[in-house]
Amino acid sequence: MAHRFHRLSLVLRIFGIAGVLVAAALMGAGPTTVAGPATPSSNGTAPPHTFTGGITPEEEAAQMASLHAWLMKEMPAGIVNQPITVSLTPQERSELQKRQEAKESPAVVGRTKPINDVVHFSNADAALLSSNPRPVGHGLLQATSDGGFVWAVAIGSQDAGALRVHINGLNLPGDADLYFFNRTGQAFGPYSNKGPNGTGEFWTDTVFGSEGVILLRHYGPNGAADLKGISFVISEVGHISQQFASGLTAV
Repeated sequence: MAHRFHRLSLVLRIFGIAGVLVAAALMGAGPTTVAGPATPSSNGTAPPHTFTGGITPEEEAAQMASLHAWLMKEMPAGIVNQPITVSLTPQERSELQKRQEAKESPAVVGRTKPINDVVHFSNADAALLSSNPRPVGHGLLQATSDGGFVWAVAIGSQDAGALRVHINGLNLPGDADLYFFNRTGQAFGPYSNKGPNGTGEFWTDTVFGSEGVILLRHYGPNGAADLKGISFVISEVGHISQQFASGLTAV
């Protein structure tokens, strides 16, 4: 039976403002939700819940490791071989370097780059859903043994020290979640229903490195039926410079 994971608290948030990412304060206080295997309910999923007392950094690291291991197993083979890749132009790199050297307040840590990739599933995608990964858009779609499906795509930003992704128009059924992770141990989610803001528009959490993976997981049993109603837009990548990221520590 598929596992559904609770929301992992964010220690690091970097918010995009006016096309340029700026550093925000480190977040750690307040209610914390756990990212670890949940106890499935009768429909194969378990709703997130909040722990008001918080957890230790060691517990959070262990739970992220558990989520990451699960996502790596769920990811269709071949995803990293066909990433959506963006890169800063020489002018953008020069402007970013100048603004960073100027030591502005708030600190400029990177830039956004547009993608505007519409993720949409058709009737044909539902009819052809199988255990063999099949290209849909820039990602791969694969049926899962619980009657659901997984779709994933790799996102790369050349020479980035860290990155995050801007999502628009997310509106998932109750038995599906979106995740964002890298291959070196960081994993965030689930982003459920209309996302953390309830609007369908949000920035994912930040992962270190120049590559991340967006993964959509439906837990069944009505994967093919629900697939046809799911769409969202991967609108931007937040490219965070190596200079800034090197001074930070991963969650």
